[in-house]
Amino acid sequence: MAFDVYVGTMTRFYRRDWENVAQRMAREKGFKYNMVLSGGEPGPPLNAEVIRQAVDVWSQALTRALLEHGVGPVIWNESEKQPYFTERPAWEGYRALLLWAAYNEHPDLIMPLSVPDSWCDDPAFLRSSTRESKSRYQQILTPE
Repeated sequence: MAFDVYVGTMTRFYRRDWENVAQRMAREKGFKYNMVLSGGEPGPPLNAEVIRQAVDVWSQALTRALLEHGVGPVIWNESEKQPYFTERPAWEGYRALLLWAAYNEHPDLIMPLSVPDSWCDDPAFLRSSTRESKSRYQQILTPE
């Protein structure tokens, strides 16, 4: 299992018009790369214009929601010419980030001095990652 981070347009992401680090290295060295996906092979990607329209509707809704808080407008360029960046960070850094977020919310708990091999049974993580916790770090602790 790999942990890939993608930064780029949503159109490019949903069109699957990008390579992760291992795909790029395999292509550059002339090797074949086989990606195994949970759930089987995906269907063909959506049309780029359909994706851009959905992103536009979403960004307009974000703008409306944020304007009352003095933030906005939410605009970005979904052009096919926009670059993307991808990296495969180490799991240790991800574990450290998860635990930092969890312990930041629970100062009554003592943070470990080193990053454990697993975060799944850590008391701060368990408290912060339940649906009822209303964590301010939900996007880090329970991503989708």
